[in-house]
Amino acid sequence: MDAKRMDQIKTNLESKDTAELLEIWKTNDREAYSDEAFEAIKLLLGDRSVALPPQSTHAPKEKSVKKQYADYKEVPWHRRSSMNSIFILISFLSGGFIPLTFWTCINLLTGDVYYKDAYDKNGNLKTWSSGNKVAAVIILLLNIVILGFVLIR
Repeated sequence: MDAKRMDQIKTNLESKDTAELLEIWKTNDREAYSDEAFEAIKLLLGDRSVALPPQSTHAPKEKSVKKQYADYKEVPWHRRSSMNSIFILISFLSGGFIPLTFWTCINLLTGDVYYKDAYDKNGNLKTWSSGNKVAAVIILLLNIVILGFVLIR
């Protein structure tokens, strides 16, 4: 377990009151919270001198629509923020000759792109925002319009 990540998750959960942490612990929803988040909750409740109640048996849902990643190593290469940032940089440096911005826009519109060392309150990796998705739509539309003008000439 990564100590830095564990500290970050613990810091994010410290603001929750004891009753809320106990409820999360008892509910044992492993799809909403990572194993590291439960470990952090265990440590926080121990720091608060609270006895751990039994956890409910976790029954996973049939199928999760959105995959949550807690470890950057699990994220497919094309969904990593660093790779998509490199694609955008190469596209801009080539003056659009290498159209990797299209890849990033389509990739972003078909799923999430994950940051490396940023975690949400549940211990999962943060994703690019909806503002990035809006920008992707605008970039795609502008490129389609420009391509249309070039092809008409």
